[in-house]
Amino acid sequence: MVIRIPERWLTRECVDAAMGKPVRGSGIAVFRNDVIDRVFARAHPLFPVVFFSPIAVAALATSHRRAHALREVVAFFAGWLFLSLVEYGLHRFFFHREAPSSREGRVEAFLAHGYHHQYPLDRTRLVLPPLATVPLAIVVFALARGALGGMGDQVFAGILGGYVAYDTLHYLAHHARGRRGPVAWLRRYHMLHHHDRAPGRYGVSSPLWDLVFGTYAPVKARSRS
Repeated sequence: MVIRIPERWLTRECVDAAMGKPVRGSGIAVFRNDVIDRVFARAHPLFPVVFFSPIAVAALATSHRRAHALREVVAFFAGWLFLSLVEYGLHRFFFHREAPSSREGRVEAFLAHGYHHQYPLDRTRLVLPPLATVPLAIVVFALARGALGGMGDQVFAGILGGYVAYDTLHYLAHHARGRRGPVAWLRRYHMLHHHDRAPGRYGVSSPLWDLVFGTYAPVKARSRS
């Protein structure tokens, strides 16, 4: 189920971009109301690092038991791995789903992910706003604690760590300028996802699930179509 936003709430530039006539620049306003656009559709790219990293560390520190150290490490990386799978699944099956060719469908697809592909350098729209991520984090914590008990704290910390890594690496993929090392490789990998016409390379923080599900393509391989 997708909640459609009434077109009358959106700026003319946003609708035009959705219909294939984007305004040039690094970004545009999405909502006509400036407050709504700033609060519900923008976020500082450092917010996940500044807000969620201390929570992840606190979850690990307060639940640590020396006798269970190995189990805690396994639980933490299980949470991280789970987040990376969610990242891949959302990117491939939700953000890149085939939307209806109608006007409403094209606007919906643009708001879901098309904006990012059209304006990839807009720093304020690379991460979800706090009004979305904070309540979601509370729900995830409650589910992890309810299903796994005390071990849920380590799993939750791993999920937060994976999310912070995802947002950080996504930001670096678009704004870092280094040409060597793992981050530079991930940057090239993600840029090919943006610019290669062949679908694939849905992993942002890692190519792991691309390898598992057959959507991996080498960095040097480019579409000839």
